[in-house]
Amino acid sequence: MKKFFLNGYINCMRIRDEFPIGVVGASHRLASLWVREKIARAAEEIEKERFFFQFPLLLLSTCNRTEIYFNSADLQETGRALFGFFRSKGLEDPKLFYSRFGIDCFSHLCRVTSGLDSAVVGETEIQHQVKLAYVKAASRLQLSKALHYAFQKALRIGKQTREQFAPFSPTFNEILWKIAERHPAPLSCVLLVGYSEINRRFAKFLQKKRDVSITLATSHPESSSKIEGVEIVSRSILKRWQEFDWIIFATRSSCYLIDGEGSGHNLLFDLSVPRTVPPTTTGVSLWNVEQIAQQMEIERELRPAPQPCIFFVEESARRYAALYQTREKSWRLKTQRDWENGEKGSH
Repeated sequence: MKKFFLNGYINCMRIRDEFPIGVVGASHRLASLWVREKIARAAEEIEKERFFFQFPLLLLSTCNRTEIYFNSADLQETGRALFGFFRSKGLEDPKLFYSRFGIDCFSHLCRVTSGLDSAVVGETEIQHQVKLAYVKAASRLQLSKALHYAFQKALRIGKQTREQFAPFSPTFNEILWKIAERHPAPLSCVLLVGYSEINRRFAKFLQKKRDVSITLATSHPESSSKIEGVEIVSRSILKRWQEFDWIIFATRSSCYLIDGEGSGHNLLFDLSVPRTVPPTTTGVSLWNVEQIAQQMEIERELRPAPQPCIFFVEESARRYAALYQTREKSWRLKTQRDWENGEKGSH
């Protein structure tokens, strides 16, 4: 049995036919924000230049993790190729990354999708992010049967987990709100940057909390669906960002989106990786995703996931993995019988 060294551990791949998928990734638990920015940029290069690799890649990139899922004839060799690519980008420390192969990879994906591996245990945003990553990849690439199966079943398990278990920790929105409540200045004028699921949900959350003026800035306001009580405008409004009390950046950009100094009362949450707000911005109270994650970890320690929930996810993953194995075995036997019958008929 081959062994693949990564993150200081030996990851032993079970026989390939069990579940031929793998993942190489990095998260907030292993890498700092600055390093995760480099990893995210490198991963985007892989997605754009995927012809360097002879297999389809599925990129899952969020504020707290960057993961590349794949299916290939040799999972460990593919893992080495991906790690070699990151190393060529100056990310040479293997302890920054983790890897999973076969059923271990599928189980990991189920935990991620269910929110058990999130900074906020059970948070719902990751379910949508996994779905978007899967839909995007499926529309552009010829994903393998194994990858389709893994993501479809992981999304089902994630949905079932949230339906069967009540929220057992503060939501992402509630944690942002708790941080904002400590801000000394008024927060009546809010700007959300990016037409993301996070911002759209946060807009609805804010409307239930207090009477605020909410504006959402996006690159394509003309094609964005309306949100009740929210004014949708172009990003040009960022030229006068200082007029807003509270700004949440939850979008993607290849460069910083604002410049200049704040007016002294502004509260800024930069949820983007790579960051979209210059970390040296003055005259503001600026929270980046790493600082927010630290607050989340405190909540995670206070309210860990209940054991029945963990057991449900793990058992569901094992059950679906076994079903995949059974189907694959039946298909191989049928294919072999058909081939043998064809050979007999040709003589």
